[in-house]
Amino acid sequence: MAAAAAAESQLAEPFPHPLATKCRDVRTDFAKIGRIGEGTYGKVYKARDKMTGEVVALKRIFLLNEKSEGFPLAGLREITSLRALRHPNIVDLRDVALGPKGDVFLVCEFCDNDLMVMAEHRDEPFTEAQVKCILVQLLRAVQHVHDRGYVHRDIKMSNLLYRNGRVKLGDFGLARPCPPGSGRYSSRVVTLWFRAPELLLGSTTYGSALDMWSVGCVAAELLLGRPLFPAAVEHDAVVLISRLLGPPSPDRFPEVERLPSPPQAAITEGAAAIRRALVSACLHGRPLPVPPHPRSPAAAHASPPDAFEAVFPRLCPEGLDFLRRLLAYSPARRLSAAEALAHPYLTTVAPPPADPAHMPFCRDQISIDAEEAARGRRRRVVKPGPAADPTDLDPGRKPAALIATSASRAP
Repeated sequence: MAAAAAAESQLAEPFPHPLATKCRDVRTDFAKIGRIGEGTYGKVYKARDKMTGEVVALKRIFLLNEKSEGFPLAGLREITSLRALRHPNIVDLRDVALGPKGDVFLVCEFCDNDLMVMAEHRDEPFTEAQVKCILVQLLRAVQHVHDRGYVHRDIKMSNLLYRNGRVKLGDFGLARPCPPGSGRYSSRVVTLWFRAPELLLGSTTYGSALDMWSVGCVAAELLLGRPLFPAAVEHDAVVLISRLLGPPSPDRFPEVERLPSPPQAAITEGAAAIRRALVSACLHGRPLPVPPHPRSPAAAHASPPDAFEAVFPRLCPEGLDFLRRLLAYSPARRLSAAEALAHPYLTTVAPPPADPAHMPFCRDQISIDAEEAARGRRRRVVKPGPAADPTDLDPGRKPAALIATSASRAP
């Protein structure tokens, strides 16, 4: 722990406690336009900077039990990470401001929306060229994060912000420095649908490969038009992963043997059971037992050893290889961000990534909410539901990128 703390101190730029510095005043320096979102760690507002005229995003950090617990760790992590990781494809932190009750606001560049909302409100799916454009920008951001010795630990569609064809990686509340061999970390990170197998099995020693698994989940969702592993609980997630990747083996997942026994509170009872089954399957070469689960109606169905071609029937061989190498059981065998950027699927296979200038337009959340209010509809909130079989291709489902034409289309 001491080594990890020292590494974090060395890697992050010095940044004092926000309340101990001269901060701008939200009441006098900014004109709020409307609320555009709310996350785990704070609310987000669209506002205009009265000094510069720039439209910005004000992210309020929740201050729960500040007197007893101090400034929230997630807020400190986000501030230090954003200051240390400036990059064209990472949301830019402009300043820090204070509210009337001492609330802390991060003043960030404004983006119209996130990819999850954008995908939901588009009349047509992303084309394959547009998907590649998004992935190239995401991978550039992730490469920069990893090159600086950090891990993001919460890459998902709703944390990929978008404006005028530009993709920005945001929400660094779980980010931290993670030098190799620096210590143990929490396994309770990354949103469940994007969580790597080693985390699901309780590993507390991990590295940048966990982010690459999440990138693979994002890539798959963009191509499919739906989440790849929409699990409700850890048990379901492991079941869905095993159905797509096939059963694990000592050759494919050697790290399982070295996983320490986690504390009882680290993983749920269902995850612990499937963890024991995975370890047994890997060490003894037995098939992975996948018993029916009350929240997994798909658990009664079988799938081939590797279901990638069934799930992505229109994806070229290079695209299948790209996904397989991101979504590998073994963290050591996953593509790094640099390797993914150099993969033939993104560099030589047609169609090439779309030009960001030709990417589709996206309305901001205030405009979307106003239109839906006029129609008498409320904002739809996507919540994890029962796990679905990833090999179940619903023919009535809205077509995804691989069904649409691969040519880029302007709005």
